[in-house]
Amino acid sequence: MKILYIERPIKRGSLLRRFNLSVRKLSDGQHGFFDAALSGAGTVETAHASEVMSAGSQRLRSYDAVVVSSKCTKDFPDESGDLFAALKAVSIPKAIFMTQAHPDQMYPDTIFDVFDVIFKREPYADLERYNLALRNRDKIVPTHLANPFARLSTHRFANNREGALRKYAWQSRKRFDVGFLGSVGGMKFDRRHDVWKRIVSEDFVAFGGLTPKPGTNVAPHLTGTKVGKPEYMSRVYETAVNLALSGHGPFTFRHLELLWAGAFMLSEREIVEQRLRAPLVEDRDFVAFDTLDEMVDKIRYYLDRPADRLRIAQNGRAAYERLHNVPAHAKEVHAALAQGPKAARDLIEGW
Repeated sequence: MKILYIERPIKRGSLLRRFNLSVRKLSDGQHGFFDAALSGAGTVETAHASEVMSAGSQRLRSYDAVVVSSKCTKDFPDESGDLFAALKAVSIPKAIFMTQAHPDQMYPDTIFDVFDVIFKREPYADLERYNLALRNRDKIVPTHLANPFARLSTHRFANNREGALRKYAWQSRKRFDVGFLGSVGGMKFDRRHDVWKRIVSEDFVAFGGLTPKPGTNVAPHLTGTKVGKPEYMSRVYETAVNLALSGHGPFTFRHLELLWAGAFMLSEREIVEQRLRAPLVEDRDFVAFDTLDEMVDKIRYYLDRPADRLRIAQNGRAAYERLHNVPAHAKEVHAALAQGPKAARDLIEGW
C-alpha cells in the first residue's frame, strides 16, 4: 500500500530534536507512536500541506491512501481551503490523525465526513462524549502517545521492536516513598498543584515537585528542578510509589514512562474511562485514586506491602509491552486504511 502522509511541520524543539526528527527519522512526542506504526503499514511518503495544496488532487491520485495530521497547518481544518478541496476530489481511503486529547477539541461532523478513518489519541470508552454523529464515531481507531524513552523510527521499522530492559524499577532499592516531577501551567495547574501540596504536607520522603511554565506562580517549597532523562529515571527507579497525574489529557507521557520502567504507578482514576489499544486494568497493572485522602491512604497502604507493589509493577510492564507495540499497531493502521476502521478494531483487545 502506497500512503501519503500530510505531516506536522517540524518547527519546534531543540536543534538536536529537529535533527533527529528530520534527518535521523526518529519519532517522538504526540505523533511518535502513530508515525512509527504508519511507517510499517505501507510505503509511506510524507508531504507538507502546502505541497498538496499547490499540486491539487492530481498528486493524491497516485496513492492508495492518504493520512492527514490534525496539526499539518496552523489553521487546520479550513474546510473551504485547497487542502479539503483536494481531499474531497479523490475516492481513495482518507484518514485523519487527531492529536488533541479532549472531547471538546474534536472537529464538527462536516470535517470528519471527508474522512474514512479517525485515528484518535487515547479515546474515551464512552464515544458519546464526542459530539459526533454515529457515522463518525464509528470511524474512530485508537492510537496514543510515544514513550519518550523508546527510540522509535519512521525509517528503520525493524528498530521499533522493543526488547527487555537490563534492569527494572522493581529490582531497585528504594530511597523515596513517593515521587512526581512535572510541569504546571494552564489546564495542568490546579490538580497537580493540589496533589503535590498534599504530598509535601505529609511525612513522606518525597522526590520531585512542580516545574512552572512561564506566567505560572508556584510556592518555592512546591517547586521541583528539571533534570536530565538519566537522573529523572534513576529517581523513578528509587521511588516506591510513583504518581501519574493528568496533563493535557488523562493519559500522559509519564504513564508510559512508568509502565516501561516497571515502576509501581499510582494514577488518577480518569484513565480507566479511556479505551486504549490494549487495556490497562486497575489494581492489576496500576492503582488509582480519586480524592487526595484516597491518594494518601493508598500510598501508606502500598508502602507497607512491597509484595503487592512488585506484582502490580510487573503486571504494568507486561501491559506496556502489549500497549506500546509498534508492529501490532502497524497492522491495525494498515487494516483501517485497507479495509476500514472496524477491521482495525477487530484486531484490538477489548473492542
